[in-house]
Amino acid sequence: MNLKAILCDFDGTLVDKDIKYNPDLKKLLLKLKTKGIRFSLATGRAYYSSVNNFLNQLNIFDYHILSNGALIFNNKNNKILWFQPILKESAKKIIKYLIDSDLNFTLELKDFTYMSKVIEHPSYTDIRYMKPFSKLSDFSRVLKILVFATLNNLSDEQTDFYIKNLSEICKEVNITKFKFYGKNGIDIYSDKATKHTAVLEYERLLKIPRNQIIAMGDGYNDYPLFTACGYKIAMDNAPKELKEIADFIAPTVEKNGTVVALQHIISMFNL
Repeated sequence: MNLKAILCDFDGTLVDKDIKYNPDLKKLLLKLKTKGIRFSLATGRAYYSSVNNFLNQLNIFDYHILSNGALIFNNKNNKILWFQPILKESAKKIIKYLIDSDLNFTLELKDFTYMSKVIEHPSYTDIRYMKPFSKLSDFSRVLKILVFATLNNLSDEQTDFYIKNLSEICKEVNITKFKFYGKNGIDIYSDKATKHTAVLEYERLLKIPRNQIIAMGDGYNDYPLFTACGYKIAMDNAPKELKEIADFIAPTVEKNGTVVALQHIISMFNL
């Protein structure tokens, strides 16, 4: 295959639990750039805070897939290129269920997160980007709804129970369980938004055939990303389902897996 772009997950792939990355990463990304290879994020996270800081520090200005595929954003000119929020009525229905169930939740929009209970959590987002849920008046631009199991003291069985109920009351959304670095919970986003559908849009926007794109990831939400791309690299901590369809397994990010993966790409394509 000809290589044109790399789409990479953020947490557990590029950065560790403290949002730290290998210092050799900047040099490797620069080498890829000089060879004309695009490097973009494909993450469940929103753009603000950790993601924004990371991209600025490493001078990565490109098209990025954010919020589990609900948003494609060009951070070079701050243009939104793909926007798939949860339907307004669906968002309201889900929020009512969460409130009635006495669950704490978070609503992610492009620029801010609105929380039913504002708690400072540096590994999630900066307090500057957090607002009380009561301040949100427009429910038509909600990209993602999160329910943190740890914040709600939910067991795995209880989390599965709420996922089942939410799936029954609202059919126009994707509902997935997330787990990384001891944090777990529920992601809810539009049924038109997955990393797979976002890759198809990325392909259309940049006119890059998706069989010329490499995917890198470590989580359940990276499965749709992998199915859309021509070559797949899973981190060693990835779930079995992701590893089974991967072409290469890299060590964990804590064991310099990001660097190993990029060096593998550079060697394989003689860059």
